[in-house]
Amino acid sequence: MRSLVFHLARQNDPSQVEMTMFCTLAKKRQDWSTFEQLPHAVGLVTDDVETVQALRHYQQLMNQFDDIHRFLFIDDLPDLVLRAPDAVSVLVNLAAQGRGSHIHLVIGTQRLGA
Repeated sequence: MRSLVFHLARQNDPSQVEMTMFCTLAKKRQDWSTFEQLPHAVGLVTDDVETVQALRHYQQLMNQFDDIHRFLFIDDLPDLVLRAPDAVSVLVNLAAQGRGSHIHLVIGTQRLGA
């Protein structure tokens, strides 16, 4: 996922692409904090309550039509579902309808060997 963030930022102007990273696991936050410096980055969301609020914000943005492509990078979906179950219905809605509004979900899960 981090490679995708890098390549999106490298190949697109900040006026075309916005990225928000979601990481609720403390041990992975440092991996994502590097990307907060990118002009494309809206932010790094690490709090469970803020995660749900931010996802609801993107849900509201689905009603706006602009040319900005918004990428939501969610690291470790199983952890998010356990810690913030309210996020599930919003994610389902974003997954079903977000692409038409230029909102793209990039979701990671735990490694199979872990």
